[in-house]
Amino acid sequence: MKKVTFALIIINLIMFIGLFIFPQTVVSSKVDHASKERAPYLNIMASNKPTYLMIKKLVKDRHNVEFLLKSQEEIKNYTFNDDIVNNISRMNLFVYSSDAFEPWAKELISNLDKGKTGIIDLSRGTKGLKSSDGKQIPYYWMDFDNYKIALFNIKSELQTDDLDNRNYYEDNYNDIVSKFESDNSKNVENIRKINGTTFYYADNTLEYYSKYLNSKSDILDSEKVSKIITEKKDIKPFIVFYEKDETIESYKNSLITKGAIFIKVNTYNGDKEFADLLTENINNTYNSLKTLEESN
Repeated sequence: MKKVTFALIIINLIMFIGLFIFPQTVVSSKVDHASKERAPYLNIMASNKPTYLMIKKLVKDRHNVEFLLKSQEEIKNYTFNDDIVNNISRMNLFVYSSDAFEPWAKELISNLDKGKTGIIDLSRGTKGLKSSDGKQIPYYWMDFDNYKIALFNIKSELQTDDLDNRNYYEDNYNDIVSKFESDNSKNVENIRKINGTTFYYADNTLEYYSKYLNSKSDILDSEKVSKIITEKKDIKPFIVFYEKDETIESYKNSLITKGAIFIKVNTYNGDKEFADLLTENINNTYNSLKTLEESN
């Protein structure tokens, strides 16, 4: 019995000494584990799918991202209920495009539990344009300078909420911007340097895009259409951006005989991230103007 007692005393003594010899290793292991447990996992709700795809470019698979709506028609006619409010109130972030694009957003936000849910208005700080009736034109992402500001708004909030991974979001932001510029800078430059060509946009929705490519572009209103049609002198080829066929159907054929080059532009696609949509439009514009560029 004494031998057993003596053996237990020796074992306890060895364990006690061990705590003093290896304390740093044990504590360090626990700290690392706790740090991993504390790494934030954000739940983010986007108002529409293109915004969702934009966020995913920044966060990749690091956080949970969801979206409310996809088509522009859905967004225009959307009405929310208590279930939607409660669902978004459980999210860490709610990200929306703008009050102009989602006119219901302001009322929805007023009903959220903002003590838990952070709000990101992507359009904050962008250069806005207004139509002749004074209403905000929502398609600011059709100007890449505005897109960068919107992307920066998301990146900044993510860096605030996930401090340990600030560099991760910074690097992803820079990669997104660099890729767009690498893919598009040459085409944009070639479009902009076409000399003596007038750029028109058939309606206000295309003003961001048209002025992004040519700051002197102008809206093609009925007065300008009449002036071009009745012009007796030869007119240099000119460009008309349009989105809906019905906007130009009454004068398209008449202007083609005067040298008009009509180029269709999409301001929104529920399956495309905003920068990808802009790239698609730039490529289409460049390809449509190749002949005109070569003649200059």
